[in-house]
Amino acid sequence: MLRQRECTSQSDVYALTTGYISPDNPPYVSVYSFPNGHPTDGHVPAIDTLFIDFDIPSSGTYRSNAPNIDAWKRDMSALLTRVRAVCKMLLREGRAENFRAALSGHKGVHLYLDFPVIEINGDTLGQAKVGLGEYSKKLLEYFQYETRMHLEDWIDVDSRDMARLCRLPNTIHSDAASAFNEDRYCVPVSIEELSRITPDEYIRLTQDTRPVPESCRRFPSEKAGNVITQYVRNASASRSGGGRATYDPRAVEKYEKSVNENIELSDLDFLSSDKPCIAAFRERDDMFNHGAASHAMELNVIAFLTNRNVPIPVILEYFDTVPDYDKDETMTRISTILKRDYSEWSCDAVWQQAAEFCLGDECRIYRDEQVEIAQ
Repeated sequence: MLRQRECTSQSDVYALTTGYISPDNPPYVSVYSFPNGHPTDGHVPAIDTLFIDFDIPSSGTYRSNAPNIDAWKRDMSALLTRVRAVCKMLLREGRAENFRAALSGHKGVHLYLDFPVIEINGDTLGQAKVGLGEYSKKLLEYFQYETRMHLEDWIDVDSRDMARLCRLPNTIHSDAASAFNEDRYCVPVSIEELSRITPDEYIRLTQDTRPVPESCRRFPSEKAGNVITQYVRNASASRSGGGRATYDPRAVEKYEKSVNENIELSDLDFLSSDKPCIAAFRERDDMFNHGAASHAMELNVIAFLTNRNVPIPVILEYFDTVPDYDKDETMTRISTILKRDYSEWSCDAVWQQAAEFCLGDECRIYRDEQVEIAQ
């Protein structure tokens, strides 16, 4: 609300939110709870969900200060095309049960990926931000890869604000009500509903409150929790600023001026001698038969090569044996990694996300890890 209130039970939350619902004072809720203290004091919250905010980008034609329903429908149609694609993918991949969703009532759609509270084990707030941020980037890349759509300008998955607020479902959206001269509410929706939603359906659903669909209740993903925990543990304290990677539109141009022109594809075995899975990935007949793991390994390989200033034509040559190889598509991935300054994965991250491509005992790092575990 306009003033923050502390709640220590579900009944407290219910009493405050239902007692203060009004167009002039709509309630919000923290994405996380703070059992150990607030992040402004350096405390790590109970991280048990990832808030994914679909929103009309600033490049759209709709403006809240000069609302026009036709402009809203054009921009919302483009947004919902992307929302439908993501939700159809989640349903197709059997991942929908771990996501909750809501329509903001005005210009957005909220997704929540739920998982058990991750164990921080003394890690700093900065490391939690970095780890969650790295996972968020990989999830966005996965969404884009599976939907074959550009999503970065339409999705905000930002981990920098660990005290972030979100609109409470079944409460009025005063800005939308003012813009359209009718009540509009933030309402809970199912992933199934989102997979077929249209602008007109968005309007209909947000004109009143509605019962919470059973599929909008928490069903935590143990797998996501384990992977995010690993990301946090792998996070470097030196990168404690956290959040999204920086974006440099001139990164490709700058990279081409800094590459080592003497590197050829035949040098790859030497370059990856400490990580032989990089060279071996190119020889795999099944390199793209493992869904998200294949995509993750592809991005990891590109990041590895760009971190070593390999010329872009050599990186393209690396992938030209792939069936249905698309040079432009591969160049898009290289460009994204350079512009976003993505880092190659640690071996722990590969084991968590793309274990199919780990070489096991053929890799010194893996052998050393097994010796350490045995001891």
